[in-house]
Amino acid sequence: MDRGDYEWLTEDHGILYRDYLPKDLEPFMKNQSVLGTVLVQAAPTLDETLYLLSLYDQHKWIYGVVGWLDLASNNFKEQLHSLLQRKGIVGLRPMRQDIKASDWILQDLVIDNLIEMAEVNIPLDLLITERHIPYVITALEKVPGLSAVIDHIAKPNIAKAEITSGKKIWLN
Repeated sequence: MDRGDYEWLTEDHGILYRDYLPKDLEPFMKNQSVLGTVLVQAAPTLDETLYLLSLYDQHKWIYGVVGWLDLASNNFKEQLHSLLQRKGIVGLRPMRQDIKASDWILQDLVIDNLIEMAEVNIPLDLLITERHIPYVITALEKVPGLSAVIDHIAKPNIAKAEITSGKKIWLN
């Protein structure tokens, strides 16, 4: 938290408002016979990704890192190939939910960078809400070789019972 890039994490998040480090997780893993985990970025910064990779380097039970790079950056490909020189990157996650434009993922530069991800076989984690789904589907149709996962089932508002009936979407 000292890096200051967790803008979403505020004191009103209660118990979540603190650093959680490998030493905090290890007792729970041992108690539940969990052999390993993958770290997923929670801040949209390269510093976050590099920090998580440093933890990967220190702990054999961290199997990989889903990091962050700016998919709308002209430097994306260079940064991606630089990250791929290190061991540990198993995916990238743009924090789409925080970007106001629902169709952000359909920008030509973003699609071009998604094509690069597909070519180097790096999966895309999508932190989105339901309003993004149609645009994500279109993007995935434009980049058929890209593996992707939608995190948190697109964050439906379960507390307010604002969840539509489940429907599976499979793209080939």
